[in-house]
Amino acid sequence: MTIIQVPPVPADVALVEGIATLLHSAYGAGIDPSEAVSAVTEPLPGQEPVCRFLLVEGANTVAGHLAAYEREVAIGDDHCLLGMIGDVAVAKEFRRQGHCKKLVEAAHDYFSSKAIAFSVLFAFEPAVYVSSGYRLMENEIYFLDEDNAWKTFVYRGSMYCELGDRRWPNQKIDMRGPTV
Repeated sequence: MTIIQVPPVPADVALVEGIATLLHSAYGAGIDPSEAVSAVTEPLPGQEPVCRFLLVEGANTVAGHLAAYEREVAIGDDHCLLGMIGDVAVAKEFRRQGHCKKLVEAAHDYFSSKAIAFSVLFAFEPAVYVSSGYRLMENEIYFLDEDNAWKTFVYRGSMYCELGDRRWPNQKIDMRGPTV
């Protein structure tokens, strides 16, 4: 198994199809597989990742995926660049082997190389990310929802990780757009 970094829309069609298949199996109940391909190749405005990290087996078998995002936000009166993690999935047969943690470490290395102080994610299963340094956040989050309405919400699965010496501020977060 190898972790590779690829552009937001990989040029290799087999990788795109592998990502779409994996994400569809993890999250896609009720959507057509072709919609999963479109989600990879045509992300919604404001939701484009800066890169993707893939766990690959052999030539082009995508066994794991993580999308990395960067977002200018306001936390209280402070403006900063957050690293954001989304669309994390590992194929069923490869789970519970530390692959998710390795994907998260690759994203953290990427964010750290850009001097990004914090990584944020919105977890379905928060316990998975604790070993990677994530803590549950209590911040109110102001964001653009799927219905194009601005909302304020405290999501109980929202988590942060401090990537350097800077401490996480427990203040309202203005996402300045949709979450990922």
